[in-house]
Amino acid sequence: MNILVVDDENQITSLFQDYLEMRGTYKVSTASSGQEALGEIKKRKPDLIILDQVMPGLSGVEVVDELKKNSNTRHIPIIIFSASESASDEEKKDLGILDFLPKPIDFTKLNQILEEVKNTKN
Repeated sequence: MNILVVDDENQITSLFQDYLEMRGTYKVSTASSGQEALGEIKKRKPDLIILDQVMPGLSGVEVVDELKKNSNTRHIPIIIFSASESASDEEKKDLGILDFLPKPIDFTKLNQILEEVKNTKN
């Protein structure tokens, strides 16, 4: 599964990349801004996007809005992570995202979400 991780903090993208690649079944690419993410998505066509909510320039929510407008990208599952506590199911639906991860990252919850995505792909 190809995953794109987007955050303006390199430590966070490195943490996700190391963790996911250590698991062996994920190919991870990263972007450090919303604008860079949009270019990477066109180029790489990821199976899943893990996206920070708050970034300079285009925010995570603005990236989601752009992706949902495009018929080539609206199907890509998106996980947003943020220092905010959580999001209700209705908020996730309104945003058009698969799920929400609070910071610090709960890797148990991330694993559950990844399994759900893998199961829907099979």
